[in-house]
Amino acid sequence: LIPLGPYPQSASDIDLLISKGVKAILNLQSDQDMIERGVDWEAQKKYYQEKGIRARNFCIIDGQAYDIVDKAHDAASVLKDLVSKYEVKFN
Repeated sequence: LIPLGPYPQSASDIDLLISKGVKAILNLQSDQDMIERGVDWEAQKKYYQEKGIRARNFCIIDGQAYDIVDKAHDAASVLKDLVSKYEVKFN
């Protein structure tokens, strides 16, 4: 299961993802995005770790096409690594 969507905003959001079988999170937000949205990435990472979820951050600047183009391949490599480590199956 690889859900796509906005960042989890609370512990209950994270718990919902876990209940759906999510085993890893790839956060594509930049530090600035997280600051602007009030995301405490360190607290979220700690909660993920407590729940046995692997969490990675790969910064892509929101709304900047050049950054997406420059980093898409590397972001896909990080996703591939997470998928292979958790033996995610695509149906």
